[in-house]
Amino acid sequence: MLVQFSVDNFLSIKDKVTFSMVANNKIKKMTENAVSVNIPGLPNVKLLNSAVLFGANASGKSNLLQAVGFLMQFVSAKIEGRKLDSVEELIPFRLDKFSKDEPTSFDLIFISGGRLYQYEIVLNSKRILRETLYANYTVQTSLIFDRQFDVESEEYDWSYGSKFKRDKIIEEKTGRTIPFITMGAYLNSDLLKEIYEWFLNKLGVVDLSDGDLPFPITVEAMENNPELRNEFISILQDADLGIVDIKILEKPLEELLEAENIPDDIREKLREEFQGKVSSELYFSHKVHNSNELENFPMNFESRGTLKIFSLLGPLNDIYKRGMTVFFDEMCSSLHPLVSRSFIRLFQKYSMENREMQLIFTTHDSTLLDAQLFRSDQIWMVEKDTIGATSMNSLDDFKGRQGEALQRGYLAGRYGGIPYIK
Repeated sequence: MLVQFSVDNFLSIKDKVTFSMVANNKIKKMTENAVSVNIPGLPNVKLLNSAVLFGANASGKSNLLQAVGFLMQFVSAKIEGRKLDSVEELIPFRLDKFSKDEPTSFDLIFISGGRLYQYEIVLNSKRILRETLYANYTVQTSLIFDRQFDVESEEYDWSYGSKFKRDKIIEEKTGRTIPFITMGAYLNSDLLKEIYEWFLNKLGVVDLSDGDLPFPITVEAMENNPELRNEFISILQDADLGIVDIKILEKPLEELLEAENIPDDIREKLREEFQGKVSSELYFSHKVHNSNELENFPMNFESRGTLKIFSLLGPLNDIYKRGMTVFFDEMCSSLHPLVSRSFIRLFQKYSMENREMQLIFTTHDSTLLDAQLFRSDQIWMVEKDTIGATSMNSLDDFKGRQGEALQRGYLAGRYGGIPYIK
């Protein structure tokens, strides 16, 4: 589970911002949205199962998610194919003449296997400058490893705690742009492999703002589990989309060669390759009025909102099965507010069965600012200052009145996170 994430000097984030999933124990309402995690290092602490980020366009909501995504990919990417001399994807804050030459830092606190870990990494476009991992085996925080780049010697200084035995082979093979965690997992260090697999299997970032939707995840889940397919159909029916069934129909690939715009020479080359092969196509079945028949519509007949609802069901199932922490960017775009609310309720229902799952998403849907849906510590406001730097605060930081209408207060500018239109 995610406890806290901090980042500085990344995209629109200049100074350090911290996003926390630690619940405020003083809040006594909606206790089902917080999970007790009584482990060493986190006594009497509860973690939130979900959080929502509001903010004006270009305020930096997506950049926070990109920061999480960058760290996730940087740690979990395979060794093969990595660039060994640069970190091209790293983009510092560029609206300040000093920041663009400064390093970027990430700090992630999380729980894996019932133990609290803290991972810190500082890097620039050329190399990792520092990388550190701590763990709580008891109430005391223990160092696992630390490596720091020494500018004078142009070598790394290494330090280890008692729980990790020094491995010179891993040290020697860990390049300047490769995390020690990644190389350690590659070379079968049990402890480092556990951390690596948390980044790989327990953390996710999904961009729903534009472009492709995660259909393959949903389709694969349906094909592998008939009961899950029926559950997905039931959810779509409850959303009042007119869909009564979902079908995956197979179509011979040779039929694709009948298109008029395929040159004859290419058609003949492909005919042998396509022979006997089929493609799977997704269809949504609707009831025909005054008839018992069903009409099967291909995906391009359905609205973006309908396709988005369907595509979210597979990732939701993954989050549930694997106890993941997943960030969704623009989760509610193209969705009716009541459908968005229904999806959040569905997640909350699942989270009562798997208490490790966490959902964090960005949205502009202010109707979700509802004290019956989220606690104040689950709501975050993101905005930019006069130089274009991102900052963020939990709604819990604001002193509100009992029973205050959150949506009205937000649109009136009480909490920030809104555009100032001239």
